[in-house]
Amino acid sequence: MSHVQTQILDRAVTILTGLETTGAKVFRSRLHPLTPATMPGLCISLGAEGAIGGTIDGTSKSVRLNLGVVVEGDDTVLTGSAFAEIEAALYADIAGGRFFNGLAFNLVYSGSDRQHVTTTAVQHTRLDIVYRVEYQTQDGDAETAC
Repeated sequence: MSHVQTQILDRAVTILTGLETTGAKVFRSRLHPLTPATMPGLCISLGAEGAIGGTIDGTSKSVRLNLGVVVEGDDTVLTGSAFAEIEAALYADIAGGRFFNGLAFNLVYSGSDRQHVTTTAVQHTRLDIVYRVEYQTQDGDAETAC
């Protein structure tokens, strides 16, 4: 098994692979390989994590889920479609009242930022989306969500 944080990342990749706008062009990284063949594409990574509480035997944690949609040109329609698909897919993945197939007890949209980039060989639009994923592990067992 692996740390719950890694399991959440793996599940996010599974959930978000095959969306109508980005299809199988999903990259498990913060950076997107900027070629027309990889666009529209989606980068998925985790950011900072911190404790948000706990009990005598468990710690509640919050980790940033960073999503980057990259499309060729200045296309806010396509990034908007991808944004809607991502939100629908993430919030639909619930098992036993918990997100990410039961791994997280809460999923909170934190914000987004859209930029049109003209300083690279391939002009593109990048939509960065951040969610906060809250989960809990039993102290001493970081591989099992509770």
